Amino acid sequence: MHYISPQRPWLILLMSLALLWFIGQTADAQNRSWYSVHRSFSEGVEIASSQFQANAGIVSRNDERTTRAKILSIARSQIGVREKTGNNDGFDVEKYLATTGLGAGYAWCAAYVNWVYQQAGICKPTSLQAWSPSWFPPERTYWSVGENEYQPPMPGDVFGIFFSSKGRIAHVGIIEDWNGKYANTIEGNTNDAGSREGDGVYRKIRLKKQISKVSNWIKI
Repeated sequence: MHYISPQRPWLILLMSLALLWFIGQTADAQNRSWYSVHRSFSEGVEIASSQFQANAGIVSRNDERTTRAKILSIARSQIGVREKTGNNDGFDVEKYLATTGLGAGYAWCAAYVNWVYQQAGICKPTSLQAWSPSWFPPERTYWSVGENEYQPPMPGDVFGIFFSSKGRIAHVGIIEDWNGKYANTIEGNTNDAGSREGDGVYRKIRLKKQISKVSNWIKI
């Protein structure tokens, strides 16, 4: 028969309590470490996302209305600009073209749109800003005549007109208003007749059926 010291159960109890305390401290430290890493990761993702949106020039939904108003204000400020000699030249025309890397002599309707958007803080992420069709990639085009007409175009968005002689969209401008059968627009490189080879920046009233596509470069 073995003799058990009456002090030994207390010793075992104390050792057990000490072990439980140690395990609790270790788990708490691990939780704090995980939370710190998780928080740092989350903040890093948020910062990276914000930087990406800023670099792309895309505004948040909260700023969309303000940005649209700014685009229209800038576009309207240029109404009345005219070419110097009628050959795609002049101070203002050349400042539009400069935003696309081009100089005097090139068609500039898309360059005008690009300049307006840059002034509003939106930089189109492509090197083909002067090429009218480049303003209508599938992911940005939300209205097409005879196809996707369920969502009315918004002020400040970009419209394109298809020319059968070119086999492509060959003229672009900015939607000012969308009412009934007509669209009020602001366009560069046009004229009173609505040509794609005009001499200045004009406010136009166009039949909606003239417009082929509308794209949104403002909203996320």
